[in-house]
Amino acid sequence: ITPVLSMVVNRQSVQLMRSNEMHKEYLELAVNDESVTEILKRLSKQTSCDAAFIDCCFETAYFSDDGSCLAQELRNVKCKNFQPESVLHPCFLVANKTDRFGYIVLSTYENSELSGTTQTALEYATMVLIIRMQKRISHRRIEEKYKDLFLEDILTNNVKTENEIHNRAHLYGWNFENGGLVAIVDINNIKKYYIKSFDSKLNNKLEESVSYIFNTSIDCMLTVFPNVKYYRQSDLICFIISPEGKTFERSIMEERLETVFANIRSSIEQKSPFTVTLGVGSY
Repeated sequence: ITPVLSMVVNRQSVQLMRSNEMHKEYLELAVNDESVTEILKRLSKQTSCDAAFIDCCFETAYFSDDGSCLAQELRNVKCKNFQPESVLHPCFLVANKTDRFGYIVLSTYENSELSGTTQTALEYATMVLIIRMQKRISHRRIEEKYKDLFLEDILTNNVKTENEIHNRAHLYGWNFENGGLVAIVDINNIKKYYIKSFDSKLNNKLEESVSYIFNTSIDCMLTVFPNVKYYRQSDLICFIISPEGKTFERSIMEERLETVFANIRSSIEQKSPFTVTLGVGSY
């Protein structure tokens, strides 16, 4: 029995050593804040197959090799609503307890069994990707906060000069040189619920309703005005719309806004208990 036990122990020892090496490699990737592509290249090297990451948060697809067959197959995939069953490759969820960040896709056959090494590499790659995604989401929230403060300053006239507006706009890659107008979607009568008997369950329902109306309004507005900027308040959302050209044509803008407003109304009519008031300011 001694040779058999020695073989088993040696095999386990090799696996533990390999796992420890992977741990160090992925820890180095996490500490140095390496890109998603670098993480996928390391995973591809360790699993001996091409790897991809479908980012559902920032709606981007990353590949270990841009010229691979896997990259060609997934290049135009819809990341936001990606479904694992839509591809003929094994997909592995990248998520924590509360958030789904995306999927790792490997170019192995659908029914192939994962080796111990591949499984270990996937676990470490998943952890590093979760850390990186959480960091990116945190950065985005901070940036959105400063953008919201900037838009609030514009809308409340808390600016000193027009120069200040343009300089701050350029920090975020925005351009207000051609001026613009403000459109508002205001949720009617929602605040009356806060002065009645109120509890956390009702609050959650109100937050869901507000979030649905805001997200619907944003999607409808971005469809017609891709460069629109928006700023949320508790019960209303303000959109700043700049003309694409140097000339401002009110009639054309009004026609497009009426299309947007009609889409918003029809979208929330059956799914929200609240109505909205829609308004447009002057140029």
